[in-house]
Amino acid sequence: MPDIQGSYRSMLEYEEDPVSDHDLDWGQYLRFHAQPLLSPKNSFHFFGRVRTDFDHESSVDEAFARSDHRIFQAYGEFRDWLPSTRLRLGRQWIHEVEAVHLDGIRAEWLDAGPFDFMGFAGRPVSAYSSTDGHQVFGGEVRYEPWNSTLFRVTGVRNDEDHPAIDDQVGLHWDQYWVPGVRTYAEYTFLNERGKEFRTGGTAFIHPLQVELSGSYYRRVNRSPVPERDDIDSRRFSEFYYLLGESEELERYGLTATRFFGEHFSILTGWSQVSILGKDNPSNRNTDRYYGTLSWYDFPIKKMDLSLTGNYVRAKYTSDLSYTVDHAQGTDEVNSRLEGDEETFVITGQLDYELSRAVEMSVGSAYGDYDFSTEIELNQTYSEEFLQFSRNYLVSGMGGQFITRTFFAEIRWKIRDNLTTRLLGEWDQSEVSANQEDEGYGRLVAGLTWRF
Repeated sequence: MPDIQGSYRSMLEYEEDPVSDHDLDWGQYLRFHAQPLLSPKNSFHFFGRVRTDFDHESSVDEAFARSDHRIFQAYGEFRDWLPSTRLRLGRQWIHEVEAVHLDGIRAEWLDAGPFDFMGFAGRPVSAYSSTDGHQVFGGEVRYEPWNSTLFRVTGVRNDEDHPAIDDQVGLHWDQYWVPGVRTYAEYTFLNERGKEFRTGGTAFIHPLQVELSGSYYRRVNRSPVPERDDIDSRRFSEFYYLLGESEELERYGLTATRFFGEHFSILTGWSQVSILGKDNPSNRNTDRYYGTLSWYDFPIKKMDLSLTGNYVRAKYTSDLSYTVDHAQGTDEVNSRLEGDEETFVITGQLDYELSRAVEMSVGSAYGDYDFSTEIELNQTYSEEFLQFSRNYLVSGMGGQFITRTFFAEIRWKIRDNLTTRLLGEWDQSEVSANQEDEGYGRLVAGLTWRF
């Protein structure tokens, strides 16, 4: 008989807000693996969800409703069916390449000297579109000349959401220089065009008790490609339907954490997004500054405190030009949309272990969102063959949005393999001085059983 290990998680969630009134959902999650399966080296892995919407307030469309009951993975793994090989059959994620979830096969040849080889093929899994006739396949070659150095070449071909075929190739490098110091770099091509480049690293300076990390990201080309009518496959342009095209951009990030003994630390960070193409409401120049003060076992043992501040400034200027033909001539209209948003959020949280079986957390957050938008039109129009120009502000919108959030959670370890959880959250929002405050409440009760 196979040995089955895993977990079952049940979560009942109730929400109440002025828009949807109330919403009651029940989610059940099952994850397990069974081994041995026919042979000591074989195993079976499963992860699935069943979600019940009692009042039908969550499902915004039929496709979303169908996704309530989903099998995320269900595959058999067969090791050493040939020497130094591993085979997986069924529904699975391919983590080595970007956003591949398939029903199919994965085969690996391991320990071929300094090389490892992996290949996969199958039908893509999708909740929002038909996968009939679609296929995805690709692979990876890993080269590890030393224990501290790893090179990877990945490739994937997909035809899911476009009549044309999309090919993506990635080059990856991971380097461990000395204990505590790591760097990485990767470059990806999409349909023979550069897609994105990213690099970064982390380091821990032991004498100073300082941890540093930095990153750089460059989106090399915009998506979709201007010469094509559709996107470069939903697989490689996530959130396109929500946010529209993605412009070329650069993103920088730095964080530093200083530890002061065993009971206190300070984290500071900064990141910046610079749009290299056309900025617009979906592609904004952004600066972010954040920091966290953390206390451990303070002021009493088994109590932790944290205080986090987060400030974000986002700006964009979007220009649009078009012409209007009519009997008297042609009107040329130039419009400019300018947006400026500032966000400041401060959060405090206390965690306390009341006993070996009971833990609790309480916290609060305050958010201040300031925004302004201006639309300016410059119109040149013809009237009886004379040219007139008019420049005027169509509208200016601005406001302040303030939220106050309070939450409390308690976790009770009934037995070593059985845990319950109860979370309550209340959010009070003030949209403007002329409107009543809006409240949002959420209550979550959970049970986790590990077997």
